Amino acid sequence: MQCLQHLNSVVAAKIAIDGGLVLGNAGFSRLLEGNPDAGTRIDVRDHFLNPSFSQLLAVQSSGVQPVFIGILNLADKHGIGRSLIGTVHRDDRHLTLMAEYDVDDMERLNAHVIDLNVELAEVQRNLARANRTLQGSRNQLKVLAGGVLEMQECERRILAYELHEELGQSLAAVMINLKSPVRSASQQHVELDAQAVEMVNDALHQVRRLAHTLRPAALDDLGLVPALRWLAQQTQARNGLAIEVTATEALVRVESRPETVCFRVVEEALSNVVRHAKATTVKLVLDQGVNDMVLGVHDNGVGFDLALVRDRTAALGGIGLLGMEERVSSVGGQLEILSTPGAGTTVRLHFVLAHRT
Repeated sequence: MQCLQHLNSVVAAKIAIDGGLVLGNAGFSRLLEGNPDAGTRIDVRDHFLNPSFSQLLAVQSSGVQPVFIGILNLADKHGIGRSLIGTVHRDDRHLTLMAEYDVDDMERLNAHVIDLNVELAEVQRNLARANRTLQGSRNQLKVLAGGVLEMQECERRILAYELHEELGQSLAAVMINLKSPVRSASQQHVELDAQAVEMVNDALHQVRRLAHTLRPAALDDLGLVPALRWLAQQTQARNGLAIEVTATEALVRVESRPETVCFRVVEEALSNVVRHAKATTVKLVLDQGVNDMVLGVHDNGVGFDLALVRDRTAALGGIGLLGMEERVSSVGGQLEILSTPGAGTTVRLHFVLAHRT
């Protein structure tokens, strides 16, 4: 009776299947070997009895003993492996275990696993389909963004032309009339004419400045480098920044869209320097080769936390950095922004170029 009580407490195997952890036979054997309770490991190739189990079998008077083997089964909710009932036969050289289990339960578990695999495959197909749809939407948005930017530049070009040629010419004509010698020579009229000339002259300068701001003529007529030098001079004159421009001019003009994007990104970068950086110097470097172009804008300002600014901009609905990235992406370029609080900011662009024909 005591023997049966001992045998009924035997644990044949403890298999941890949660988290993908599987104990090897050797490790499990070492675990059993140090266990004071009787234990055994049995598989199709061999078996292992720990010292307590060997001692227990050695004291039995009968060669055949009934054994109850309890199985720790984490999938017990499927009714698999609740227990194995077997018979141990011992002689001097062999240990034989005869056992039975419910095959239907195992088949149900296999069927359940197959169902799960089918569901998983369907989920993966749906995910792949959703990813393709998302990528298609992103590509469409990129195309639309590029089209919007191109249309915006076209409208800027038209408006700049109309301001400069139409309104500018009209103001110039008014000024000529005001300076005409046939006008009244009375002192009062002379003073009024002088005031009118000054007002018209100011308006003419403002119109020309707006026209150049909307679309610099140098960008269309002379190319990127002269346009950047003009932009640097204008920014320096208005804000007192020391802007150093270093540029290598290519022998062949590149396509207008990359030139326009470079100009607009530098324009935005300089605007950010003036408004936020508290910088005193800015270095603008353009390296234009045969097949690619690298443009960098570096300031010695206070710098900023890029991740924090992105989050804040997104929360407030701003488009500063995002607008720069969209512009560059629309022409296949790459934009890199490097900034550290207290160490200034660098904006770097890279383009693979196609030349004008």
